[in-house]
Amino acid sequence: DDNASNLLVVSKLLRDTKVQIDTAASGAEALKKTLDNAYDMIFMDHLMPEMDGVQCYNAIREQEGGSSRNVPIVVLTANAGEENRALYARTGFNGYIVKPVTGKQLEAEVVRQLPSDKVILFDEAVEDDEEDKAWVNDKYQKRKVVITTESTADLPEALLLKYGIPVFYRSIRTDRGVFKEGTEIDTTGLIRYLENKEHTAFPVDPTPAQYEDFFAEQLTKANNIIHITISSGISDSAYKAAYDAAASFDNVTVIDSKQLSCGQGIIALIAARMAEAGMGIDEIVPRLDKYYSRIRASFMMESMEYMARMDRMSVSTANLFKALMLRPINVVKEGKGAPKGFVFGSKDRVWTKYVRKAFSGVNADSTILFVNYVGLTGKDMEWIKNEIEKYKHFDKVIFMQVSPSVALSCGPGAFGMAFVEAE
Repeated sequence: DDNASNLLVVSKLLRDTKVQIDTAASGAEALKKTLDNAYDMIFMDHLMPEMDGVQCYNAIREQEGGSSRNVPIVVLTANAGEENRALYARTGFNGYIVKPVTGKQLEAEVVRQLPSDKVILFDEAVEDDEEDKAWVNDKYQKRKVVITTESTADLPEALLLKYGIPVFYRSIRTDRGVFKEGTEIDTTGLIRYLENKEHTAFPVDPTPAQYEDFFAEQLTKANNIIHITISSGISDSAYKAAYDAAASFDNVTVIDSKQLSCGQGIIALIAARMAEAGMGIDEIVPRLDKYYSRIRASFMMESMEYMARMDRMSVSTANLFKALMLRPINVVKEGKGAPKGFVFGSKDRVWTKYVRKAFSGVNADSTILFVNYVGLTGKDMEWIKNEIEKYKHFDKVIFMQVSPSVALSCGPGAFGMAFVEAE
């Protein structure tokens, strides 16, 4: 395949099978390798410059002294349609898979084509059904641009599904092991676990390799990716890992949202709406630039206990905050977390002041408001919603409990708000 990203995607999707893989970026390079190497099977793109897949297929079959003249060759192409399928059949290809391809499809084809003495199935046998072949079916057509983000974005499942936003899930290390957000650990369970002061938990820094796997999987469904991260100036930001991973692809763009988690979610949502409207990367990226300064996101913590437990503050300082009944309000300035101020007093008094400060002197767009929280009750949320209504009416107010990795930084009783300032 002449597309380096496609080679990387397929290689990563087959990695768990433990097959040994060589790649070639052109027909000429493939012929050099098939001359001396006896491969068990070959996946071949169709449309390539200088020598296309059909020409390369014929050249391999006729290669004098070639070591792979008779091996199965499967066409792996974006060219769907009966006419192309007939062409591949006439040419003599041993199989035909339409891009975007899934790991399941590739594994099924490998099982079909490899000699039986070279295949050991540890799981259930791969079924050869029509859906796996992904023949001419609109649902397998790649999207122009997909917007991806991280579990720190704290977007509700309904919106993720509505706009087709894949999520890279972070992990948490506890005394009992490492658990992935979204499937193996949730915020409520983590907070209950940490009620025992002897227990510890810390976010796990994702690696570029993990992001490469994530991007490779998404590129089976889209031609381009725009990935939105939490601000790079915030502790535990995964921006650098995602940015380094994107260097392995020519169609992955990583964007620093310059926002807290709730603001990150708004940026991802805005980008996803643009992608749904049919905009390309060249349109979406510059349009997002206009939103960064208009996002108003802040977060208020009930106490500094969790900051101390994560060694980001001394225990004595956290206790002083508690004794003075001080609650910090955090925002992002120039991409870095910074205190906007402190409020003190009873819970109701503190929350009232925080809500008033959030809307003071700001003309908020009334479309949507996100309220992100940790461990609030239904009664708490109703009180907060009524308090917000005193200063600004929003068409939709969405309450969303933050991800476990975000909760570790703020602890129970914290909540934040994010909205877009009107133009």
